[in-house]
Amino acid sequence: MVILFLDAVREISKYTQETDLKVTACANEVSHMRQFRAQRNYYITMFSLFLCFIIWRLVSRTSPDAPATPDEPSAHDNTGGNQEERDNNLNKEHDE
Repeated sequence: MVILFLDAVREISKYTQETDLKVTACANEVSHMRQFRAQRNYYITMFSLFLCFIIWRLVSRTSPDAPATPDEPSAHDNTGGNQEERDNNLNKEHDE
């Protein structure tokens, strides 16, 4: 991804210098078209790098909260067990 970004920067500088050298209208349009494509690639790679950073940051913040092993009971299982204990206690109180 970084290589694509550096290539886009190189192309922008190359086509920016090239626009100054063209004298005919057709050649000037072609040069501007290439410069536009280089700038488009630059913005796409910058956005992709930004999203990669955001995803990496989200994963690094959420991974410590994840359970280490799948054998650990989840929070949902714990509340279900507590519900059963509450039901048993209520039944005992009703019976008395």
